[in-house]
Amino acid sequence: MRRDTVLATVLVLATFATRSLFVGPVETFFELLGVSNWPIYVEWRDAYSALHRPLQAGVLRDEWLDERLAGALRNTTHRDEALRGLVRREGAGVFTLPLLSQSFCEMLAEELAHYAAWQHGAMSPPNEMNDYGVVLSELGLGALMEALREHVLRPLAVALYARTDVDDTGSDNEAAAARAAAEAGAAACCDEHHAFTVRYAADEQPGLDMHHDDSDVTLNVCISATGRASAVDAQLERASRTEGSPIGSSLSFCGVVGHVDHRRFRFTLEHRVGVAVLHLGAQRHGVHDIVAGTRQNLIMWGRVRHSSRRTANGARLHPAELPPDERCLSWTHDGDYVRYRELPLEGVRRAKEREQMRQLLEAVHGMTDAQLEYLPAHHRPIMRMLRDLDSSQRDHPAGGPSMQQSE
Repeated sequence: MRRDTVLATVLVLATFATRSLFVGPVETFFELLGVSNWPIYVEWRDAYSALHRPLQAGVLRDEWLDERLAGALRNTTHRDEALRGLVRREGAGVFTLPLLSQSFCEMLAEELAHYAAWQHGAMSPPNEMNDYGVVLSELGLGALMEALREHVLRPLAVALYARTDVDDTGSDNEAAAARAAAEAGAAACCDEHHAFTVRYAADEQPGLDMHHDDSDVTLNVCISATGRASAVDAQLERASRTEGSPIGSSLSFCGVVGHVDHRRFRFTLEHRVGVAVLHLGAQRHGVHDIVAGTRQNLIMWGRVRHSSRRTANGARLHPAELPPDERCLSWTHDGDYVRYRELPLEGVRRAKEREQMRQLLEAVHGMTDAQLEYLPAHHRPIMRMLRDLDSSQRDHPAGGPSMQQSE
């Protein structure tokens, strides 16, 4: 009997060890117990397992930040002054600063690649305008992003936007940024956020049209970049850059929504790995196309709860708005775009889709119930709904140029 028991034990252990090589020890244990279909186990089994587990711990380590930023944040006595001394002021309301360490950028890039492989590339878009990227909470990094908001974004917003942000020149740009920051409550940012990554590549989404963000304050940090700008964007960019400056992975800024300079060009920045750009969500900006390589960015939209400025952004134009600069036009958002430039191919395609939708709505609007009965049964409910749309909805189908969408 004892021999049989030993043999049975050895057989079970051998089976466990062999099966564990293929599916893992925990999975094998639940299979042997016969409970591998329990909901709690299935949820655990199907959950994403991070490549770098510390990222899911929710602790923002000092070594993940640029050492200069980490030092400024530890300066509790004169933190605001230390942060203002670290950042570079690129223009009214726009700042750059060293944010993440090289090692953290590499680790996060590896984690994103690992997650993409786990999802077999089938990931939901992070927002309405970017097709490639991921919401970081889906990777189990929600707690880490909360720590980034509380310990980095919030102190930066207080240090940089609590002041009037108007220099000695008293320029219109400065005044517009100061008013926008005050209206958004940027100095009180942020008690909410949306954190995600975006990826640009020549064979995927090469760039992003001019837009403003669904945020009060945006933190945008590059985590990887290799590439060069398209010929058209490079030509436009050279007009605002000094000779010898690199071209590629660029971000251009214009004015503030609702101000006279909304569509007036300000400057262009070159993304650098680990370096963050901090700006108001209401500031119009766009991403230059690249024709080779890729770039990935971590973006946090910081929001002040119940912000009236953000909800009122829309497509407001100042009654005395200055003539638009060609570099600041948006084919997805500006109804007068074709007065200044030809639509890109993507814009032509979307315009055709809008026209087809308009024609469909006009045709359906005139149909009677008797005529609808001739349609297939599964088409009738949606056709009745389209027919009953009010005139304003029919005149401006979703996604039309008169609608301002946020990134």
